[in-house]
Amino acid sequence: MSADEVMLLSRYAESGHKTQYIDPVSGAANNLVRAGVLYVPSAEYNLLKGCSYTLTREAATIILDRDRFQKIVLAENKVNKRPKNSN
Repeated sequence: MSADEVMLLSRYAESGHKTQYIDPVSGAANNLVRAGVLYVPSAEYNLLKGCSYTLTREAATIILDRDRFQKIVLAENKVNKRPKNSN
């Protein structure tokens, strides 16, 4: 997951809400829709808020459990970091 995607999902974890309003041109939100983490329940666009993006049932059980979500993100960051070459 990219840093933008993690930051976006953190909004859900922090608020405890399944739905957030996000600008529909957000690459992170659209990537998460393609990955099956989010879906758009309605194509209605609010000029001030954006479009509503809702967590899928499977994703909500993980992300709305804030402590579990943070552990997963921290574990992923440790895996993705590679030691630098000393050359």
